[in-house]
Amino acid sequence: MNILRNIIIFTILILSSTLITLSEESAIELVKKGNILYNEGKVEEALDCYKRALEIEPNYVYGWYSRGLTLLSCKRYEECLYCFEKVVELNPSHELSWFNRGFALYKLGRLAEALEAFDKAIEIDPGDFEVWYHKGNLLSDMKKYEEAIKCYDITLTLSPEATNALYRKGLALYNIKNYKKSIECYDRILEIFRKNSDHNYLFYPQETDVLYEKGLALEGINHVKEALDCYDRILTIDPNYVNVWIRKGELLYIANEYLESTDPEDFKKSLPYYNKALEIEPDNIEALIWKGMTLRAMYRYEEAISCYDTVLKIDNKNITACYEKGVTLHCNGKYEEALKYFDKALELNSTDKIFVRLINMLKEETLKALNKNKKEYK
Repeated sequence: MNILRNIIIFTILILSSTLITLSEESAIELVKKGNILYNEGKVEEALDCYKRALEIEPNYVYGWYSRGLTLLSCKRYEECLYCFEKVVELNPSHELSWFNRGFALYKLGRLAEALEAFDKAIEIDPGDFEVWYHKGNLLSDMKKYEEAIKCYDITLTLSPEATNALYRKGLALYNIKNYKKSIECYDRILEIFRKNSDHNYLFYPQETDVLYEKGLALEGINHVKEALDCYDRILTIDPNYVNVWIRKGELLYIANEYLESTDPEDFKKSLPYYNKALEIEPDNIEALIWKGMTLRAMYRYEEAISCYDTVLKIDNKNITACYEKGVTLHCNGKYEEALKYFDKALELNSTDKIFVRLINMLKEETLKALNKNKKEYK
């Protein structure tokens, strides 16, 4: 009887083992099929394959991971988070899932949680330069530039020609006003690009972006002529690089302000640059605001106001446009309207103490001018 019982149990175990093996193979095949469909751009069909695979084998790590990656690529961050959390629950040492979980949290703006996930990935594999790079970006977004620079340095130790890390390091250095070191980063990128003629295809960022940021850093050390050389070089590569047209106009405007020029003709020289930028991008807010400021300096108040009105149609909560329109209305003697726009600017930004003080001073001057006007009218 015991022999028969053991035979029955052994047979059941064999059959169970066979069924598990078959289900695992089915899950594997479905995930493989899903990966092929994803590579063909058939995302929903791929996701359906992963779902079916996980119905067969709920603890199939690669199935959860593949589904998570696909959802991440579709920017479905909340959904992909669940998948990566399932992976690390099943396999706490799955470094890539910690990394991708961190990336999804980063995109959702949950920065503290993202930082924890990146740190966990680094704990598992300190040699993954991509995690160090993204941790640096996260810290930069948190304005922790010194810590971010350390992450970029580790990235560059692990991957010396990672131009993306050099670029972001340059931006972080610029933000702490270390312009010379920032320029060194951009020069190193340009040197790497010279060695790789296909750099615009192979590498991030683009050469034009590097030259633009180098130009800004050169301005930071008052090397304006060299900065302009960078901007001119950009336009030989890409004549439609909007930021360069705007920046060249800004430099002329700033130079006139510095010289305290009151001659409208001096400011007029900036206009062609803003017009070119707006020809390329008609809704470019920065170009519209600078054009408005230039027109105001030329005493062409109605045209200036028209620029700010265009900005406010694009973004009705643009603080700079409200502020500049208020200033222009004041200059044009339209004091009551000016007060409305100063109030609106204050409503949009009531936490910046310096800004609040400035607006209140302008309001005070405007009220004095308004009262004076009323007395003279009487």
